[in-house]
Amino acid sequence: MIKYVRSYFYYFLIFLFVILLYGKAIFFSFVSDDWFNIFDNAKVYSLSDLKEIFLSSQLNFGAAPYYRPFDTLYFLITYRIFGDNPFYHHLLSLILFVIFSWLLFLFYKKFSKDKILALFFSLLFISHPALVEVVCWISARNQIIEGIIFISMMLCLEAYRNNSSFLYISIIIILGYFAIFFHDIGLAVIPLVFLYSLFFLKGKDRYKLVFTFIIALAPAVMVRNMVVSTEFLKSPLKNHLFTFFNLFRAYLNNIFFPLKLKIHYYDLQIKSVLDRDVAFSFFIWAVFVLLALFFSRKERKILYGFLWFFITLIPASGLLNFIPKSLISDRYLFLPLIGLFLSMLLIVERIQIKKKYFYCLCLIVAAIFSLINTKLSNSWKNDLVYSLRKVKEYPDNAAERNNLAAEYIKRGELKLAETEILEAMRLSKKPVDVLYITFAYIEYLKGDATRAEGIYLEYLKHDHNNYRVLYNLGTLYLEQGRTDLAKINLEKAIKIAPSDSFDYAEISNNLAIIYLAEGDKLKARSLFEQALKIKPYEERYIKNLRATY
Repeated sequence: MIKYVRSYFYYFLIFLFVILLYGKAIFFSFVSDDWFNIFDNAKVYSLSDLKEIFLSSQLNFGAAPYYRPFDTLYFLITYRIFGDNPFYHHLLSLILFVIFSWLLFLFYKKFSKDKILALFFSLLFISHPALVEVVCWISARNQIIEGIIFISMMLCLEAYRNNSSFLYISIIIILGYFAIFFHDIGLAVIPLVFLYSLFFLKGKDRYKLVFTFIIALAPAVMVRNMVVSTEFLKSPLKNHLFTFFNLFRAYLNNIFFPLKLKIHYYDLQIKSVLDRDVAFSFFIWAVFVLLALFFSRKERKILYGFLWFFITLIPASGLLNFIPKSLISDRYLFLPLIGLFLSMLLIVERIQIKKKYFYCLCLIVAAIFSLINTKLSNSWKNDLVYSLRKVKEYPDNAAERNNLAAEYIKRGELKLAETEILEAMRLSKKPVDVLYITFAYIEYLKGDATRAEGIYLEYLKHDHNNYRVLYNLGTLYLEQGRTDLAKINLEKAIKIAPSDSFDYAEISNNLAIIYLAEGDKLKARSLFEQALKIKPYEERYIKNLRATY
């Protein structure tokens, strides 16, 4: 009885720790990609559009290989349930992370003989600052779900080792499908299951699991390849390797010294030559590999933890073209950390040290992590705070200045918005359409439509066929009632805009409004229908289309 009470107490302690550390996130707003992951998806897809969801890449990424149909479905379902209230979306993230944390402790406990040590490493993992992005950002919730899937699969493999039931193989296969169709990094389940079978299973069980698992998941991999038509390693392998070494060093720095975690969108540069920076990164990688091999020489479980770390880190690093480099960020440390902490747990278990001293050390480190964690989590409160953090990290990046200006515009702080956009234009080495559009919009909101028009026309001198500027200029004329000029610019824009883009839908809608005002209902209806092909559930387009009948 005491044994069961103690076990439940461990789970309660983990629950309490998660709530204390991340509980305030339920009061945060939507941030960054949340707006199109949740709201734009809801304008393009319904739950009945399964065929389109499973045969197309995720929204707003064009030809990029972001094939995540279950992720899209997941956001559609949560939107239908919770609507536009961020509280419930964040609450669900917190609940899922609690479930993950319990499974993580159970997983570590299965691999380790020391329950208390497994508990302390679970708490260290939970408190690590690299997890802030995963828990506090709604769009990063797919990493938590992948974590739940990965660990559930490992627990099923442990159960299969003790009881060779085909039921466990079936569950493992189902989990494999969920992992692969939920996120690109889910492909890592295949080598992880293979290595587990190789290391820990014997005889027929090993081959039965491996062949059944691989053959069953082959269709999923084939579907991904058909939908995601990208070339493998478009640039030379040498470049990918050099870049991987640099990023590997950056990730290790964020793991062991997470005082100033950075989002790596702008930190990563493609390396094509073996310079001093790459050489030092390669040295760090080599030392890490040698240490991993040294500690793993007599213990396969330790080696498995290190291999978990490498296998889940490689696709996130861009070494293989599973995940585009533009997506590399701290949240992709989430899965690799599981393996690294597993190896560290097993190493500590083997070293002959007094456990009470190590427990004290764990508490101190967890406390330090928690303080850093608390500070970092504040930057995910809303888009304004998030943009301020990004500008602070990358003060010379014009795009981040533009995003901050957009946030000031939403809040009516036009003077601050103008300061940021002028600084962005100064930093930009050449005229950028988005910056000019934001600048013109600020002038329009200030009541100077003539100045806004002049800014658009000034940009068109550099690039007279820019559909974004033509569309915004046409919309400006439309709002002023200058329909002839609006029509000319919108017709130019619709000829050159990508026919599957959201901009094309807006151009079609605005142009249709002009034709409707002129009495040409057939032309207006055709354009509204074109807009609805791109955003079938956009209420504005549906309402406008009804006016043509």
